[in-house]
Amino acid sequence: SLLDCIPIFNDEVQYWNEIATFERAAFSGGYCATNEQIAPASWTRFGPHGPGYPALYGTLGRIFGPDTIQTHLVSFIAHGVFEKYPRLRIVLIEGGSAWIPSLLWRFDAEYKGLRREVPWLKRLPSEYFADHVWVTTQPLEVAPRKENVVELLRSMKLEDHLVYSSDYPHWDADEIEYLTARLPSEWHRRVFFGNACRLYDWKEEDIEHAGAVVEQTR
Repeated sequence: SLLDCIPIFNDEVQYWNEIATFERAAFSGGYCATNEQIAPASWTRFGPHGPGYPALYGTLGRIFGPDTIQTHLVSFIAHGVFEKYPRLRIVLIEGGSAWIPSLLWRFDAEYKGLRREVPWLKRLPSEYFADHVWVTTQPLEVAPRKENVVELLRSMKLEDHLVYSSDYPHWDADEIEYLTARLPSEWHRRVFFGNACRLYDWKEEDIEHAGAVVEQTR
């Protein structure tokens, strides 16, 4: 059909048809239930990969990994999911993080000129990100200088949104020792502990007490 030749428009029609169907069934694609729960929604990379599905792990997982996460993140923000479900929190898993500043810079700039297309949004896209999105550390991008990655992350205050993940037992797991060497020491408590507590509404003192009890029993 003609719509199949216009993938962006076709995707929009399909998206809104799915939302309308879920709404009629009193189930908004899982967002409604998640909005009422403490636990955030999480996803790793999946879904369309352009004209051809990459056949090699290197292209699928290591190079093109972030592209589908970017697609879903933009969709969540642009379609007003966080406006409709203000308590919803999401976690982006296994897609890296250094791409986030440039995406949000562009998103904010384009939103200012095209906001008439998304009148339901009341804030900049980067502001929705700041309130609703967390990102796992693995895989932390490798740059010529580790400071290159740190500067990018710091530009959007991502040290407050990174949560540690190792991806163990996969061969390309990021061990704690590796991350501590690549991230500033003043970030360590937040990345390895504090941000996850804030994400899951845990009290830091309760977790520390539980850890102390476990250590005493060893």
